[in-house]
Amino acid sequence: MDYRLALDLGTNSIGWALLELSNNKPSKIIKTGVRIFPDGRNPKDKASLAVKRRLARQQRRMRDRFLKQQKRLMGVLIASKLMPATEAERKALEQLDPYELRAKGLDELLQDGELGRAIFHLSKRRGFKSNRKTDSGADDTGVIKSSISKTRQSIADANCRTYGEWLYKRRLEGNGVLARTVGEGKDKEYEVYADRELIDEELRELWNNQRKLGNTGCSDKALEAIRGAILFQRDLRPVNPGKCTFEIDEFRGPLAHLYVQQFRIYQELNNLSIIDENYEEETFARSALILTKRFAVI
Repeated sequence: MDYRLALDLGTNSIGWALLELSNNKPSKIIKTGVRIFPDGRNPKDKASLAVKRRLARQQRRMRDRFLKQQKRLMGVLIASKLMPATEAERKALEQLDPYELRAKGLDELLQDGELGRAIFHLSKRRGFKSNRKTDSGADDTGVIKSSISKTRQSIADANCRTYGEWLYKRRLEGNGVLARTVGEGKDKEYEVYADRELIDEELRELWNNQRKLGNTGCSDKALEAIRGAILFQRDLRPVNPGKCTFEIDEFRGPLAHLYVQQFRIYQELNNLSIIDENYEEETFARSALILTKRFAVI
């Protein structure tokens, strides 16, 4: 028996009908039906149900990457003799005030464990760095960028050399040292907020001053290894253009490619028609020739 299956695909339903054919034309309805299923969105706000799962997965990945980064940094500090090799000795260093060490290390020689403690604390909040290609760095709009600019200005006004020295001074004055939000609406901002560059500047300043004060472990090789462990950030994954409709094993050309732009011009010309004053419609070839002469499109 010849038959035809007809489908009606909707956002949350599939309707179907099975038709018997006679001479390749429908002659009888054999059976029909419909399957209704959830559309994968919250019925209240129409938000995707995958949002919560995606956010939770993102938090897990960020936590795992943070722990790996801390473990990698600890290995570099131990190899550079800036942290004790035993866990018990490293645990004892947790009793030291890291903010005091970050400020003290600018003028006084720190012991190897103390310098390692200051650097390890520095890495826990390593500052904001955007991966967006459109960020030029000159725009100070937005809560984060305005907070970073305000933090830099406050450091300069307080005549502090580094971000850590400024945080220690705030702590002595009884002010907050964590990135907590204050205010509401357009007045919302962070009390303190550092970008990645501020952290890098403090690390270099602390390292160079300790080297001048006689710390033999502050070598250029160790500094580059520590900077790599603290400041490393993955690049964004490249966005592939997808597979071609006709050449299924090939990727589509990027929109900015010259040939793609030329194809789009031809495609637009193919969709155009010119009606002259006598209400006669020109063909594509004729209209393309006219537009080429008038506007030098091709």
